[in-house]
Amino acid sequence: MSMMELLVWTLLALCSFYAAALGGPSGRIGAGLVLAATIATYLVQGSERWAQTNIPVMFVDLALMAAFYALALRSKVYWPIWAAGFHLITIAGHAATFIIPDFRSSLYYYFNGMWAVFVQMSMVVGITLDRNAKVRSS
Repeated sequence: MSMMELLVWTLLALCSFYAAALGGPSGRIGAGLVLAATIATYLVQGSERWAQTNIPVMFVDLALMAAFYALALRSKVYWPIWAAGFHLITIAGHAATFIIPDFRSSLYYYFNGMWAVFVQMSMVVGITLDRNAKVRSS
């Protein structure tokens, strides 16, 4: 395991634990969604598939987008909207590979992976802001 992979899995574990422990029902669902999508992506991605549109990963990302959208519609907090917005950029990255067939595979791989960090951070920052707002309104 590379140092970058270790960092990504550590960030995933910390953000998911924080969301599940302190984020209420939306936090637990969101943490579960991110964990499930990350594991599914890891299982289906394949290193050689990034030279063209990675269809299996795209389907995982589309499913996660639908789940975040549903969570955002049902949630009383705002961070699921932020997470869905950041994840929509990942979907745009997949769409761009259909429009620009001679893309750099490393750019595609890292562009899509980068937005997962923003999704995780939106959970942490959003839950923290929600918790602070509840304390101030009490």
